[in-house]
Amino acid sequence: MPVPSLPNELFGIITSKIPRQDHHTLSSLALASRRFLPFARARPYYHLKIHAKWLDDKEFYQSAPHLTEEGVDKVNEELEESQEEWATRYFLHHFEPSSRKLLDTFMATPKLGTYVRFMEVELWLLNDPDDGVRLLRTMIAPSSNLQRLEVRSVGWGTEDGEAFDAVLAQLAPNLTELVLPGAEWTKRRLASSLGVGLGGFPELSALCLEEEPPEHSQTNYCRWPTPELSAAPFHLRTLFWEGYGVGEEEFRLVASASASTLEYLYIPIFKETLDLSSFLNLTILHIQSKISAGGNDLDVDVEFTRAIVATVRSCRVLTTLTVEETSTSRTSAAWETPHLLGALPSTLTQLDIKEMDISRPYLLTFLRNTSLAPELSELWYPRFRAHYPGWTPRGTSIEVIRAEEGEIERLCAERGIGW
Repeated sequence: MPVPSLPNELFGIITSKIPRQDHHTLSSLALASRRFLPFARARPYYHLKIHAKWLDDKEFYQSAPHLTEEGVDKVNEELEESQEEWATRYFLHHFEPSSRKLLDTFMATPKLGTYVRFMEVELWLLNDPDDGVRLLRTMIAPSSNLQRLEVRSVGWGTEDGEAFDAVLAQLAPNLTELVLPGAEWTKRRLASSLGVGLGGFPELSALCLEEEPPEHSQTNYCRWPTPELSAAPFHLRTLFWEGYGVGEEEFRLVASASASTLEYLYIPIFKETLDLSSFLNLTILHIQSKISAGGNDLDVDVEFTRAIVATVRSCRVLTTLTVEETSTSRTSAAWETPHLLGALPSTLTQLDIKEMDISRPYLLTFLRNTSLAPELSELWYPRFRAHYPGWTPRGTSIEVIRAEEGEIERLCAERGIGW
């Protein structure tokens, strides 16, 4: 039974009698009494994960958060440099259709957010979508020390842009990492809120928009009406923009606002070339290609492949390049892929093209030309023996394949390239 009137002094006596490492007892007592704050003061909630969902259409409320050794180890590693002796990670699972109890619990202790550094929120299948927004706003509003916020789902509707803007407006000014669902509407709202929202976070260095495809849309490439956008410069070093070619205009705005500081970029390839020549500190580029989405249209495949090549060619100081999930087995598209090897910047040291359909003769030509990527030290390429040990291409003998791969390995060793 909750005891909200228990004096803080008594909490202090209780916590002083419990071993410092006994996080499970402390967290259970805190949540059972619905009095987070005294325990947060004694044991900061560095990493708090809130998870709410339905379970077998029955109402369950589990009143104790779960502490896992894995979570403690992970956060301890993150805080090791700051000389923190320990850290806690709580998993608060809430199994019921309504988030009322969970919301009430946090409303009763609004200052809890002052002690949170890392917060993960995953709210699924809530009866009222507004509950998710209210809960999120309640948790992050007082989080003056919040450094990383990860939101998997909060139940807001697809067109509920005002709720999204309201959440952005309440984020702590010292936020350094922001992870949001990457549906196309989220990207659109994010871009339109840039001048008012992200521009107010001078410490934000990492933005991650993870893929969450629209539930009722089967098309991979759609165009949304772009709102009036005004870019406010901020200083991202990492931008993870996952998706299926949506939100190209929004991406260009968000990326260009950090052109002087961006170091790591993860993107889907768009149909049009991305000019990255103004990104003078961009050293790591990860391209997630969805060429297969073009169906049987070979021209679409060629268009995407050429976009990859031209985008890479525009990079000036790139040191690491990864191109994954490509589908260029058809002849007209495959003709374009070797141009990627000729477009590599001289600064490149690591190249991962193991998902690309680049033939071994093209790789041999590339490795023999020492003027191409002269600083290359690591190469991941499609290896026939490793990936297709029981299949031989038509018209090619296994002896020829082995000889070509042996020559690739020899050239790599000769140039000091690991593979």
